[in-house]
Amino acid sequence: MAYAAEGILVNAIAPGSFDTPLAAAFGKEQLQEFIQAAPLKRQGDPRELADAVYYLVSDLSTYVTGSTLHVNGGSLLI
Repeated sequence: MAYAAEGILVNAIAPGSFDTPLAAAFGKEQLQEFIQAAPLKRQGDPRELADAVYYLVSDLSTYVTGSTLHVNGGSLLI
């Protein structure tokens, strides 16, 4: 928080499993395990992750700092 007084916000995004070529490279069996482990029973769409990034870089989050935004369909809850 050393730079907060200068308006520099520091946040992180912790993504879960998203429907990307990298996730597909794990194979169908592993992919199904990811899906079944998630409370929403699906992978995230890359656009959903992009929306979270947009939120943190936009003026919508000017009072958010020192936070981790978990974009994982509830997987952290398991």
